[in-house]
Amino acid sequence: MRLLLLCIPTNSNGNESLFSDGDITKVPSVTRPPLPPKRASSQFPPTAFSSVTSVTDRVFSVPATPSSVDPVDGLVYQRQVPVLDEGDYQMTLEHLKTYVNNLGKRGLEDEYMKLRNTQPEGSFTNSVIPHNIGKNRYRDVLTFDHSRVKLKTINIEGDPDPHDYINASHIDSYNSPNAFIMCQGPIPNTVGDFWRMVWEQNVLNIVMVTRCTEGNRLKCAQYWPEIAEGETKFNGVYVKPIDESPSRGFVIRRFTIRTTDTDSRELTHFQYIAWPDYGVPENGDEVLHLMDTVQEEQAKLISKHFSDTTFTSPIGPPIIVHCSAGIGRSGTFCSIHSLIHQYHATGMVSVQGTVRKLRRQRAYSIQAPEQYSFIYTSILEYMERNPAGHADIPLPQVSIDVGATD
Repeated sequence: MRLLLLCIPTNSNGNESLFSDGDITKVPSVTRPPLPPKRASSQFPPTAFSSVTSVTDRVFSVPATPSSVDPVDGLVYQRQVPVLDEGDYQMTLEHLKTYVNNLGKRGLEDEYMKLRNTQPEGSFTNSVIPHNIGKNRYRDVLTFDHSRVKLKTINIEGDPDPHDYINASHIDSYNSPNAFIMCQGPIPNTVGDFWRMVWEQNVLNIVMVTRCTEGNRLKCAQYWPEIAEGETKFNGVYVKPIDESPSRGFVIRRFTIRTTDTDSRELTHFQYIAWPDYGVPENGDEVLHLMDTVQEEQAKLISKHFSDTTFTSPIGPPIIVHCSAGIGRSGTFCSIHSLIHQYHATGMVSVQGTVRKLRRQRAYSIQAPEQYSFIYTSILEYMERNPAGHADIPLPQVSIDVGATD
């Protein structure tokens, strides 16, 4: 097998591209194992996602143009093999184990290719407006118009930019609309907008699944102040570092954020430092531990700051999850979270259905077949620890009120 070398061109605005037009390695067709049979309606309940009302249930269209090519095409080779059926299979633990064992690595890669080759279902108009282009880290990782996080407008005389754009998307978890915000790692000119988003969306926790620099390349600006710097102002939001401590595979930082002397709240920042770019951790243990820790912190801070506040999601205000582009490692994290909650609620999971819906809210999420396979192995690991479907992650009980997200 040949290795593909990725060349990163830049456009006139300096934005890098994740897409490379390098040739694709072709692999001869192989015979894949048969799919496990779909269960009869008496055995399987209706698709668990059918009761969720979210933006992902709407129908959008996008023309098949070169701009809609998945940027991961230049990073992984494409197999010329039959793709799997598109059925949204709801699987118990035993069914899932059989399914994964029958498919093997090649079959899971094939299933991923089927999802990856699906055209994005939406438009990217706001991402390519001239005054917004420079706010995108990568010129071909854009936000859908229908799920983008819209900042409050700032009107400046003579400036056509309403300053309401950030490369970030509202993301549902299972039965939890707008549970997450998936976004790119801030670049220097969007750090202030990032903190505006944190404040406006009532964010209590940030999960950062990248280092600021990897392989001598800047993956994310350091958007938080060091403890020695003290309180720092970003576009009207004051951020004061409190402490920093290492944990199992990640670093925990605590801040106080405010906009006035009387309106403030705590914020916890989790940076997972052991997740390689375009790769996966050796196993799901640390990721599951991180997810557990984040959920516990979310419950604690909700009780402290929003005990009588309603949110669109039963797990409270959105949790920001970002890597560099905000689609690979971030999408993997959010998919595993959604599957854990689906398993907790129904005793079954659908990896394919979960990733498909995620990609309808943030285009090109899950960048590599290794990440897709890691979702399978992580949820299997979690289900085997909890064979009765009882999640060991605490689920904060928050009143649900369908409110505006703009």
